[in-house]
Amino acid sequence: MQGTLSRLNFAVLALGLILPGIAQAQGDAANIFKTNCVLCHGANGSGATTAGKALKAKDLRSPEVQKTDQRRAHQGHQRR
Repeated sequence: MQGTLSRLNFAVLALGLILPGIAQAQGDAANIFKTNCVLCHGANGSGATTAGKALKAKDLRSPEVQKTDQRRAHQGHQRR
């Protein structure tokens, strides 16, 4: 019984430490997208903005983009 309570306490403590970090990372990703991507790709990721059409921005929702390694996808932006 004591071992079970120790493991449960540890699990609760670990989740308490990990979950805020995950929430922060998701918030950071949203802010990065808003700051760096929305102008061309739009809030929905379609690329249908004026700038996106001019730059031929890809639709981030497309299966082609979804299966792309994100590090390689971002490198494409750096070559422009």
